[in-house]
Amino acid sequence: MKKQFSNIASIFVTLSVLGCSGYLDEKPSSGLTIPAKVQEFRNLLDNMGVMNITNPLPQLSADEYFIKDEKIYDALNTLTEKNAYLWNRDVYGGELNFQGWNVPYSAIFYVNNVLSGLDKIKDDVADRQEWNAVYGSAFFYRAYAYFDLVRNFCEVYNESTADSSPGLPLKLDPGIDKLEQRSSLKDTYGRIISDLHSASTFLSETGRPVTHLNRPSKPAVFALFARLYLDMRHYELAEAYADSTLAIYNALIDYKAVDTESANPFMNLTSETLFYTTQANVYGFTTFPGLNNLQATIDTNLIKLYEPDDLRFSIFYTERSPGEFYIKKGYSTGYPFTGLATDEMFLIKAECAVRNGKVAEGIAVLNYLLENRYDTSFEPIVVTDREDALHTVLLERRKELVWRALRWQDLKRLNREGHNLSIERRLNGKRYILPPNDPKYVFPIPDDEIALSGIRQNER
Repeated sequence: MKKQFSNIASIFVTLSVLGCSGYLDEKPSSGLTIPAKVQEFRNLLDNMGVMNITNPLPQLSADEYFIKDEKIYDALNTLTEKNAYLWNRDVYGGELNFQGWNVPYSAIFYVNNVLSGLDKIKDDVADRQEWNAVYGSAFFYRAYAYFDLVRNFCEVYNESTADSSPGLPLKLDPGIDKLEQRSSLKDTYGRIISDLHSASTFLSETGRPVTHLNRPSKPAVFALFARLYLDMRHYELAEAYADSTLAIYNALIDYKAVDTESANPFMNLTSETLFYTTQANVYGFTTFPGLNNLQATIDTNLIKLYEPDDLRFSIFYTERSPGEFYIKKGYSTGYPFTGLATDEMFLIKAECAVRNGKVAEGIAVLNYLLENRYDTSFEPIVVTDREDALHTVLLERRKELVWRALRWQDLKRLNREGHNLSIERRLNGKRYILPPNDPKYVFPIPDDEIALSGIRQNER
């Protein structure tokens, strides 16, 4: 995958922020200045325009919004927005350098060079703790990038077929010339798990940082483990890692103290944030939250889920015309927040506890979250039946984690669990239906990557 990495070679010239609009064709010059100090490697990993960006397609394709009419649809800025909205077989429509594929692999290239460079200086550093922090961070960033790729470009993990299902090309060395074919899904997840274990080994246990939440921490490692194992449907492990996260840091925002009238009710780096990432800064016509988004109207079925005393309704949405609601800014003041936060960990804990037979414990955790989401009239939920409890937790998960690029993966996972969830669009009098477990839940690998590397394309 030479193209994936060739433009990143120039990072060693200035350590400045890299634009992601295209790739250079030149190979790196032998005269480039190579980082030699721990802080210089830290500077590479602090490039948020590469290291803290995720794929926009799951937000474009999920069922949290609809486009009212053909006129608005035709005005969308790119074919990718249009095609992803209707789940067309050809998503990209000829678009090159798709950020949802190229940026994570750029981050992986950064990491591989940082790890290689740090290995070379490890015996000469004066501050071993600083070296450990950067070294552990690199493993986390690579795990985060590969997980973002695998949940979008691969099918849901299935233990019985993971050996034969296609995973990702795994690039682990700092070079740019070697072409890698797709590994198995089992090997891809194995690499992510291995990197997270390495990150956990080297990152300190001092807790969540007060600032620099673009950087990994021990609770962020545990939180990504929890999200990963939930995705794999390994619910005991997911619960254990959610517990580990919350044992270190478990702050929740009391929504009773949030201004429900504000168009920007939260700021970046909220007290719930564990690790900060956002969607790639593209396709703003449909995904960018705020009062200027006139294209994406919130799905009415989602709006109907909120009860009158649920503060999330007025904090998350605004009514611009009767019966039509739009998303406000959330845990990011810019493009949608896609990072790790404590509310997600409470929901993972609640769901997994119920799935693991601990219904009362799961509902107690859910009630603790909801006490911070409802007004003072909230009365704790009482559920004793396991299936009813699971339904209740999943309902709250859908209401809580809106516009955070998690719904698409939930649909994939839950349909593999037999929930039989179809999603539907209506446009110009025509219905578009995506049935459960359809191959189109797996996004195609960009055509320019297929042409360059010859790797196996996903079936659609």
